Amino acid sequence: MRRMRLVLLATVVLVASIGRMRAGQESATSGAELFREHCVTCHGEDAKTPGPTAIALGYAVPDLTTIAQRNGGVFPVERIKGFIAGPDNLFIPAHGSSRMPVWGPTFRALDPGGDTNARFKQLVEYLESIQRK
Repeated sequence: MRRMRLVLLATVVLVASIGRMRAGQESATSGAELFREHCVTCHGEDAKTPGPTAIALGYAVPDLTTIAQRNGGVFPVERIKGFIAGPDNLFIPAHGSSRMPVWGPTFRALDPGGDTNARFKQLVEYLESIQRK
């Protein structure tokens, strides 16, 4: 049942994202904008507290401002990119499981022929910039 809810939630987010793009809205141009557009619903505006849809997931979403702290003070750029982009890019399961929807397919659908790696880079750089010191 949880898996079904998660698949439904991911589908709704994907369809909404593609719908916004097709409606003529500009694509996000910065990591902060990408975060607001794709991540806030689960990870919250501050990347620390759960967003409005997190309760439906049935598990706690992590505080994204403590990624480096949880990794010995080092922000794992490639690992985080893999979590966001999905297993096609790093041949690892997203977030160690399939709990979080990966954004690689969504970013490619939003900007066919565009530089999807630029989106990943911007989002990862944003997450790195909000790490607690």
